[in-house]
Amino acid sequence: RWLFVDFLADVPAGGIATYHLRDGKPARAATGPRVRLETAGATRTLDTGSLRVVVSGSGALIDEITSGPSSVRAIAAPRLVVEGQKSEEPVHGDVEVETEGPIRTELLLTGRYAQGFVYEARVAAFAGQPFVRLQITLTSMVDRSFAPVRRFGLFVPTTIATFYTVPAASDIR
Repeated sequence: RWLFVDFLADVPAGGIATYHLRDGKPARAATGPRVRLETAGATRTLDTGSLRVVVSGSGALIDEITSGPSSVRAIAAPRLVVEGQKSEEPVHGDVEVETEGPIRTELLLTGRYAQGFVYEARVAAFAGQPFVRLQITLTSMVDRSFAPVRRFGLFVPTTIATFYTVPAASDIR
């Protein structure tokens, strides 16, 4: 058995906090920032209060991220380059709500590459936070025991002013 707990903590820099998990009466409803999920057809919008993330599953992992006047548009699925094979755009699958809560809401996007690989991309937004977490898992479904991946690169097409600093492009090798 296991337990996964999400909560907001306000601890001063260099401070120490101790939290206890107890059985008992349900706690009062959480106050403060919350993640709100809006659904319009296949499009999902996550709003943390300081950030809006739009995911439609129609060709990009994330269609748009907006924080105040700054925005990031169309973060495509990573480009996969496998030695000896033609690089092609992935076929995108569904967008599902994997976890929905006031503190963290996470979307799951799936897709497959013609080279025999599948991906799962998780987009998580956190209450009141000015960032989004993007976690991508690449799984080989090829019949042979070895497929030399040369590049699995993710490109974020923007200059980011109010977001955390990230490189304009990064390759995972």
